[in-house]
Amino acid sequence: GYAPAAFTREGGLDVVRTYPDRGHGSLAAMGIPPETTLVRFPLRAGRWLQPDDRGGDALVLNHAAAAQAPGLRVGDPVLLSLNGRPTRWRLVGIVEEIGAAGVAYVADTSFAIAAETPGAARLLRVTTEGQSAVERVATTRRIEGALDAARAPVQAVMPLAELRTAMADHVLVLVRMLIAMAAILGLVGALGLASTLGIGVVERTREIAIMKTLGATPARIRNLFLAEGLLVAAASYVVGLALSVPLTWLVDRIVGNLGFLAPLPFVFSWPAALGALAVGGVATFVATLVPAGRAAGLVIREALEQA
Repeated sequence: GYAPAAFTREGGLDVVRTYPDRGHGSLAAMGIPPETTLVRFPLRAGRWLQPDDRGGDALVLNHAAAAQAPGLRVGDPVLLSLNGRPTRWRLVGIVEEIGAAGVAYVADTSFAIAAETPGAARLLRVTTEGQSAVERVATTRRIEGALDAARAPVQAVMPLAELRTAMADHVLVLVRMLIAMAAILGLVGALGLASTLGIGVVERTREIAIMKTLGATPARIRNLFLAEGLLVAAASYVVGLALSVPLTWLVDRIVGNLGFLAPLPFVFSWPAALGALAVGGVATFVATLVPAGRAAGLVIREALEQA
């Protein structure tokens, strides 16, 4: 069961404030089989629908719908307008449904009674065995053909993959911006490390000359500066990784609450962390190679004269 809905009150006029797409900010009521596994979301409060709720007044709101009525708590009565008809429910749970508009979930039988639509359905949720987009599209076309043959017109089809892509695109620009900023900061850090080591070579000219006098080979001098640069990079990586975890968690919460009224899932990616380590190591090696080569190429006499 599916019907446009609105929070209402006795003797009041139903008002739903939506964006021009009529999706964001809207509210819909859905009557689902309580035992289905195709509709499951993380609980924020209360419980999910149960088979015993058939014919009852149990209502579950997703977090977008709950945000439209911030004063509601589990156990409170809720007055919903379904297709313009006021209906009474009792809030038993609130779930987190990222990327969806406001939805009020009730048991299928309860919805049919309230909306006076026994034996009818307006929404189908289907899972397929398709492993590729082509297979899923073909299956969707067959389902549409079967419904059309049964004289059941299809208003819209929304593959879950497209919904996920749409949700990801909301934050894709931000993600790319953060990656670009990280690349720029990494480049600035590599240039800073190269300049710091270059200054170190100038300041330690006498030290390098003395080391060569005592028998240090150019290769040893070069390796010494390379090791120093890699040590600085390793320490920076550890500090950066330690700071990135709480900062990422904070960005997830800010962006998620602004865009989806819920924090984005926090996921730590070891491949990304190891990739950053590899890229940082290569950049450090390249940045250190020039000052290290300069230090290794110093002539003892010239180094003492410069000192």
